[in-house]
Amino acid sequence: MNASMVLIQGAESVLVDRAVSEILKAKVGAEITQLEGAAVEIGNFADATAPSLFSESRILVIKDMQDLVMDVQEEVERYLTEPDPALLLIFTHKGGIK
Repeated sequence: MNASMVLIQGAESVLVDRAVSEILKAKVGAEITQLEGAAVEIGNFADATAPSLFSESRILVIKDMQDLVMDVQEEVERYLTEPDPALLLIFTHKGGIK
């Protein structure tokens, strides 16, 4: 998989988790960081997307991105203007309107 961002949408958490697991299995050796949308504070996203000294291949999973606070959403939007090609972002979203 050469995508730099993946969105997995669905209300069924078992299926969403299975889809995330399949992607992670395909990226053996990558440094993996997982964050829960409701728990992400300003600066956490920037810290998680900062370059790593320990791994060339990195994955950041943000579960339930619909729960991100507005300031963090803006932080994500700024990052997406110039994403790091060495970082795979995986967002999960329950779907619908929050």
